[in-house]
Amino acid sequence: MIETIHQGLKEEGISGSISQLCQWFGVPRRTFYYRSVRPAPKVQERFAGPIKA
Repeated sequence: MIETIHQGLKEEGISGSISQLCQWFGVPRRTFYYRSVRPAPKVQERFAGPIKA
């Protein structure tokens, strides 16, 4: 959300930092930069086969 707003403002010639945008919308900066560190779940075929059937 913040990234699309930032890009839109940039295209219109309005410069603003990510921290300013986060502050305006009341969103902590860490939520913008957050990347999940958990790996994707692994599907075990021995369990998936009977469930799909």
